[in-house]
Amino acid sequence: MRSSSRCSGGCGRPGGRRTRGSSSPCPRRPSSRRRRPPRPSIWGCTPPRAIERAGRVADGWLPGGLPLEMLLPLRETLFESARKAGRPEPEVVVRANVRFTGTRRRPFQGTWAQIEADVAAFRDAGIDEVFLDFVLDDATLTEEGFVERMERAARL
Repeated sequence: MRSSSRCSGGCGRPGGRRTRGSSSPCPRRPSSRRRRPPRPSIWGCTPPRAIERAGRVADGWLPGGLPLEMLLPLRETLFESARKAGRPEPEVVVRANVRFTGTRRRPFQGTWAQIEADVAAFRDAGIDEVFLDFVLDDATLTEEGFVERMERAARL
């Protein structure tokens, strides 16, 4: 009985790994697929035990929109965990929902001047990256508003 499997050596011939009329295996062709570099693992978490775990295994941390005074002690927990595990310090990436309204002042909410000050404060505190998300901003519903917000944000 003949095998209905295809050669895994690269030629695709039926009958397994042998070529017709030959007792030697089909030569393998080199893979045309390029190996991609590993993608970074960025964890979004705030409980202290999860942050400790992230420090041991993750390449980065996404703490969300925490105020700087809450974020900095948690970042130290992350870095200490990474040092104990013999790993480099993970990157810290803050994703912030930008809002130009609201009665309660939180980071990245208020006027452009306040948001610029927030970005500067996070940068000065050693935060690696601040991702400004304008999804909650009604001005970005129009093309003109979106372009204006992106051009202004690019200058921060």
